[in-house]
This record gives sequence, C-alpha cells and structure tokens, in this order.
Amino acid sequence: MKEITIQDIDHLLHVIDDSIRWASVHDEHAFPVSAFKEKRRNLKKIRFALEENCSAAAYGESQNGKSYLISSLLSNQGNALTISGGVGNSMASSTISIPVGGIHRKKNLQV
Repeated sequence: MKEITIQDIDHLLHVIDDSIRWASVHDEHAFPVSAFKEKRRNLKKIRFALEENCSAAAYGESQNGKSYLISSLLSNQGNALTISGGVGNSMASSTISIPVGGIHRKKNLQV
C-alpha cells in the first residue's frame, strides 16, 4: 500500500484549485465546483492532521487493563500499529514510543 504524503496532498490541492479557477474563468456551470470544494476541505483537514504531532491516551481506573490493551496492540512483531479513520487508507507514517507496563516500546504508526 502506497503511503500518501503531505506533498501528495499539496499536489492534489493545487490541481483542485486550478480546476475551480478554470471553471470560474470559463463560466462552466456543469462543473461540480461544490463537490471539488468539499474534497478540498477534506484534504486540508487531512493535511492539518498529518502536520500535527498526534498522540493518544488510555485512561481509567487502576488494574482495568490499559497496559494490557496497549501491549496487545503493539505485540504484532514486524507490523505497524495502524489506525485509520473515515479515509480508509493509511495516510502517513511516524514512529511512536509508548511506555507499556514499565517497558518502553517503539513502533511505527501509520495514521
């Protein structure tokens, strides 16, 4: 699976902007400008999320399995922990380091 980078998103945003400009210059009413603007809005949200240092937290009462849950998620040797939202594809990759049950583990995270 190819990872989509911020540069890929920037390119798509540029193409969408050019398309919207073209439609307005040529007075193309059949062109789906509102759909393109919605796609642009979604891409900007994804780009913003990729620029930030994302984090997650597990909290709850003592002895309720938080460490066990995180340890289980990270126990698949050789495979990245993958978290996907409504997009359905892995969007970027970064490394996270999570202290689990007193052990510091480092894994690749695909968002």
